[in-house]
Amino acid sequence: MKKTYYQNPFYDTVFGFFDVIVPSKRIRYKQREDKTIELISVPRGTQEFESYIKNSISKDTDIKNWPLKGNLLVVLDVSLTKKEFKSKDIDNVSKSLLGSLNGVVYEDDNQISTLVVTKNIRKTPGFFVAIKCLKETGRGIELPSFFSNAPYD
Repeated sequence: MKKTYYQNPFYDTVFGFFDVIVPSKRIRYKQREDKTIELISVPRGTQEFESYIKNSISKDTDIKNWPLKGNLLVVLDVSLTKKEFKSKDIDNVSKSLLGSLNGVVYEDDNQISTLVVTKNIRKTPGFFVAIKCLKETGRGIELPSFFSNAPYD
């Protein structure tokens, strides 16, 4: 049975990939004696993933306003197998995914002022990305304050 899904109008862009395993980005660095940082290696799986995503998006999309400009709110929803869910850190998975979108979906990931990432256990690995272009003020989501001048009830 075919299902139809509709994009939430809050977001400017929503897309996803199925049957794709998002790698944990583990770039290795070394500090030299002069205190500068040297890149030692980027894992081959991460490089292949980023190339695959960039090439697929470039070839399969005809979106006129990409790469996006300005401040962005980005929501990542990553589906992992049960084994991957336990072994992959959410921050490393998000780095791989955000790196693969650099220069194609948005100019640079430094445009992201709000980032929400979830990881879920699913039989089919993959991910969804939702992006909202923000006003120049840069605030994405107004979250509750960490502190208050008065006690909370």
